[in-house]
Amino acid sequence: MLGGSFAIRRSGPENLRLRSPLDFDPSTIRFHSIEGDCLLRSVSGCFVTGSALGVLNWMTMEPTQVRAFWLCNEIGLDVLAKHFGIARRSRWEDFLALTEENLTGILPDPKGRLAHLFPFGCIVCFGMGHHEVVDLVAYLRRLEPRLQGPSERYQEDCILEAGASHLEIRDDRVRVPSLDGWVPDILSTVLSKSVAFERIESEIERLMDEAEPVVQNLSSGKVSSSDGNISRLAGRILSFRLDTVSYIQLLDKPDATWDNPGAEDLYAKLSQFFELQDRYDKIQAKTTVLMDLTEVVTTYAHHHRGARLEWVIILLFAFEILFSLYEKFIGGGP
Repeated sequence: MLGGSFAIRRSGPENLRLRSPLDFDPSTIRFHSIEGDCLLRSVSGCFVTGSALGVLNWMTMEPTQVRAFWLCNEIGLDVLAKHFGIARRSRWEDFLALTEENLTGILPDPKGRLAHLFPFGCIVCFGMGHHEVVDLVAYLRRLEPRLQGPSERYQEDCILEAGASHLEIRDDRVRVPSLDGWVPDILSTVLSKSVAFERIESEIERLMDEAEPVVQNLSSGKVSSSDGNISRLAGRILSFRLDTVSYIQLLDKPDATWDNPGAEDLYAKLSQFFELQDRYDKIQAKTTVLMDLTEVVTTYAHHHRGARLEWVIILLFAFEILFSLYEKFIGGGP
């Protein structure tokens, strides 16, 4: 069921404003995203514009499987949007919504299917089986070669249900009173952030494991100034930092939460359920430790290389003095 106020514009000069979602049949409408707004196209030729940020082309009270996957570090949404003929703004917080109209020809049965693609490398699919997600990603990879196949290693999934008496989040189910347009937007945003955090957490743990023996060698003084592991580790840490610098905005609230109490409540409860703030704080703390380690390692390397250079200069001066003495007293000089 849709909520809010909508304005219907016909091809003629007359306008009609609907105050209730019960004034029209939702089975005759389809959502399309244009510049962040929501456009509903009916089979009768009417265009309905509303303030909802959601992009849905199939509304149902049946439970819907929602799956989120990490595909790569960054997705070029502008290229994909151009391919599908979707006008969009190039902002970090924007996602690209592929409706059943866009999915026609890609999936055998696109009815009731919806996909959200996020610039930080995640995809969230509504109503799709795993094989359909694989087919969709395989098609998108032709346009964006950086995409990897959906992996269960970095995945979140849940069941979205409408018709509950109040908002309820329990285990793998999200139950809402009504399927307003912003509900899938908020849900996909939180799921995609959770998956992105999973990938970052895994990468940080790997870097921590790699850093542990280097730290132990540094503490015991067993690392030589020419040890390549130090520079390679520092390079990987810096590369990781550069790859994830944009993730600093992962806690930014969606635009819908600023003027919609229902959207704000859903976002807050989902964020708490998936522990986004706690995980973000831990990631920031571990990233700070890794950056501090990089500074220590590079300082150590510079110090030892500088010390070695100083000894080379001292030895050169000593050799020059010895050579001069040899020439003067032994070599037969004047």
